[in-house]
Amino acid sequence: LLALALFLVARRFKLAKRRRQLVWRSTRKPPRLRSKASGEYHLFLSHTWSSGQDQVHMIKRRLATLAPQMKIFLDVDDLEEFGTLADNVATSDVVLLFLSRGYFASKACKIEYTAACRLGKPVVVVHESDENHGGAPLEELRDQCPDECRAHLFGSRAVVPWLRSAPFQLVTLKKIVAVV
Repeated sequence: LLALALFLVARRFKLAKRRRQLVWRSTRKPPRLRSKASGEYHLFLSHTWSSGQDQVHMIKRRLATLAPQMKIFLDVDDLEEFGTLADNVATSDVVLLFLSRGYFASKACKIEYTAACRLGKPVVVVHESDENHGGAPLEELRDQCPDECRAHLFGSRAVVPWLRSAPFQLVTLKKIVAVV
């Protein structure tokens, strides 16, 4: 009886964990991430500390639950030395730019987005529009982007909005995973 009870409890935890993970409706399987062809990380999170730190930390936390196999670079967790930012971009397959107030004025962000452009990295642009949470109008941010990177960062891809409601966040997170 004890063995049966332990089995049922273990199964319940396993099912609960699986339910939190992202599963594609078409295949009923978790997303298959590209192999980390360029190195260490599937996704590099680029943001400015002054207006995007909390949101990007939330993105990493939620993705760790939804796609636990995804290896994600976030400076506060993974950066060993400021001078290695461009190298960390190089060892990542995809770069997520979290656009918020002051992004293009940040020295660290400039190193990151410039490296992504120079290396031709796939980019996911996530936009914080809520000015109460560090957001800025997208057109204003696009105008602040240097001309030499504008086509690569804003080209033909859609900008993904960051919203606070959990169901809308899930849509944003799915769009991120789809690129990775």
